[in-house]
Amino acid sequence: LWPLGGRRMAAAPASAPASAPAPAPPQASVYLLRDASGRFRFDLAEDDLGVTIAVVGTTTAVDDRYKLRVGDRLLSVDGTPTFGADLATARALVKAAGPMVLLRVSRDPDAPPPKPRGEDLGHAGRYAAEAAIGEARAVLSGRGARPGPGAGPG
Repeated sequence: LWPLGGRRMAAAPASAPASAPAPAPPQASVYLLRDASGRFRFDLAEDDLGVTIAVVGTTTAVDDRYKLRVGDRLLSVDGTPTFGADLATARALVKAAGPMVLLRVSRDPDAPPPKPRGEDLGHAGRYAAEAAIGEARAVLSGRGARPGPGAGPG
């Protein structure tokens, strides 16, 4: 537009759409290995929206479980989509996996960050840790049981 003074006028700003689509929740691929007893050491739950991660257990296997959080939504198991699947179907897919399973999960962006490892041991874990510390202190102070002959260098 050119007004009388010969200067060009700025065009009116375009209006923004009424509502922008919400960004997709972050997703992660998580590889889990079976432990020596043949288990993956995690469990699933079901809510109104589908299948979620309910428990993430500890294991001797070195895998990606640190990426999982309780409440993560299960999107697929070894490439098989689990959207709309029930809990029994999702568990069957995990059970049928070989020595390694690939889980695809999504997370609520407002979910709290994971706790550092070892911070939340639970009652049994705290009791075991306190007992181990007590035994170590007793051995170091000379009051506790020491390994018998032939048990170590000496």
